[in-house]
Amino acid sequence: LRQAVPRPAAPDPDGQLPATRLKALALGSAGLIAATAAPEYRHYVRVREDLRIRTAGDTGQAEVPVRAQEGGGLAAALGE
Repeated sequence: LRQAVPRPAAPDPDGQLPATRLKALALGSAGLIAATAAPEYRHYVRVREDLRIRTAGDTGQAEVPVRAQEGGGLAAALGE
């Protein structure tokens, strides 16, 4: 986030930025945030799939892991 766009908008009197400005900052930094989070998320997916495989082996029921890159979507990738 060191490379994030500096916030030129002044905070509200209560010290908070307006919601529209926060949204613009978040959207402007989305690429940087995603690039930084990608390796950690890939690790999370691998660990989760390993756990599912081990758990399925314990119960005798096989569960096919849903991978985000196979079109499972974010909710499926997070197991929801």
